Amino acid sequence: PRWAEVTFRSRPEAAVVTLDGAPVGRTPVVVDVGEGRHRVRIELAGHDPYEGRLDVVANEPFVHPTVELKPKPGSVEVASVPAGATVTVDGVYRGVTPIELALAPGREHAIGIALAGHEPAARAVRVSSEDRREITVTLEPRIGEVRVDALPVDAEIQVDGRPVGRGSATIELSATPHRIEIRRDGYVPHMETVTPRPGIPTEIEVELKTAAEIRAASIPGSLESPEGHRLVRFEGGRFRMGASRREPGRRSNEGFRDVEITRPFYLATAEVTNAQFRRFRESHRSGAFGGHNLEIDTHPVVRVTWDQAARYCNWLSDQEGLPRAYREAEGGLVPVDPPTAGYRLPTEAEWAFAARFAGRTAALKFPWGDRLPPAPGSANFADLSAANTLPEILEDYQDRHPATAPVDAFAPDERGLRQMGGNVAEWVQDVYTTAPSRSGTLDVDPIGPADGSLHVIRGSSWMDATVSELRLSYRDYGGEARPDVGFRIARYWKIPEREGGR
Repeated sequence: PRWAEVTFRSRPEAAVVTLDGAPVGRTPVVVDVGEGRHRVRIELAGHDPYEGRLDVVANEPFVHPTVELKPKPGSVEVASVPAGATVTVDGVYRGVTPIELALAPGREHAIGIALAGHEPAARAVRVSSEDRREITVTLEPRIGEVRVDALPVDAEIQVDGRPVGRGSATIELSATPHRIEIRRDGYVPHMETVTPRPGIPTEIEVELKTAAEIRAASIPGSLESPEGHRLVRFEGGRFRMGASRREPGRRSNEGFRDVEITRPFYLATAEVTNAQFRRFRESHRSGAFGGHNLEIDTHPVVRVTWDQAARYCNWLSDQEGLPRAYREAEGGLVPVDPPTAGYRLPTEAEWAFAARFAGRTAALKFPWGDRLPPAPGSANFADLSAANTLPEILEDYQDRHPATAPVDAFAPDERGLRQMGGNVAEWVQDVYTTAPSRSGTLDVDPIGPADGSLHVIRGSSWMDATVSELRLSYRDYGGEARPDVGFRIARYWKIPEREGGR
């Protein structure tokens, strides 16, 4: 014979056996099957069919392994309000709503539905084979309270792009992330994402800032140079340089000028000392005057030219990796244009603003106040201790320093600056001009003439005693080194973006 007996069994029984597409009986069944390869299909209603291959050897009976027929699953379509909730079946993640689930029949399944900011839901489901069911669950939101207080008081409050009030508002929101935005024309808007917590109010307090205020806040209040100079920040502002014609001691080069400083700048709290300058130029000598030593390390360096002071500033910039503030030109150094963030001498406007106007409601006349004589301990002027050295002194003032004094010998002003008047007069960056009054004109960030052989000197010194010289509006000038002239340093934090820089 060219056939063999083949036994087919299944669990459950009574499944239809088909060989090569032709039914041959129900399990259990013994069938004579011709030799060769055959396609086998065993199927039972409500169950997934079995399909396989069978190789028959003539005259060799064969018992096919018992086929376990699995019941067809039932299906459950799960929806939620709102949609997008995660769905688990018996603790296993299956997807997000809406979703159709295939479930094994004949037993109970635990379906979990969860959405951020809502109370979770659970359903127990039992399905039959090929059963189809639908479940829709409305999820209850979890509510939290958000309290917003904003300045200015008319700033608009938005939640997820929807206006909800101005200035102050208490809002009930679902416990999901929400975008809170507070805005007002002329101010930088504030935005943050908040997830309210039920039972625990979320507090938001915001004070909007202008772009200029934010830039100013990002700049440190003080800096320190590689040589230990401490520099403090000044915001600048609008003020009037010079002095009234009626002011006693006023000179003709002190005409009024309306000035505005728009860029924050830093100014050293003290003058450059001999020790600091000698680390730049070891051979420098401040010398002596009238038998008094001007070389002491802690005293201000003197007998420096404007060009030497500018070169010291470039040296400081090199140490810190800043762009130099001065470049070589025929005859010496000149300021780089546009200005850099490197160390430099203060402009005359910056010096005058820091000495007379910063933090004050009215211009300061003398370093100590508005009246002569100087208050005790004000600064180092031509006093009684210099009577044997100088032709003119303050007869009723004693500072105990016949020549220069340590740069920190006297108390600083309210901004931390020491001896903006007294000790030594100071080179500033500007080339000298008489700066006549120009009625109705506002000088913005003035830097003086482009060229000239003389530079402005500001502040009184240890050699000064007259009402003209002691005033903070006093303007001197020169081109040579002097025993009563030194300098202090300044710089910008950074240069406006349109000009590049650090």
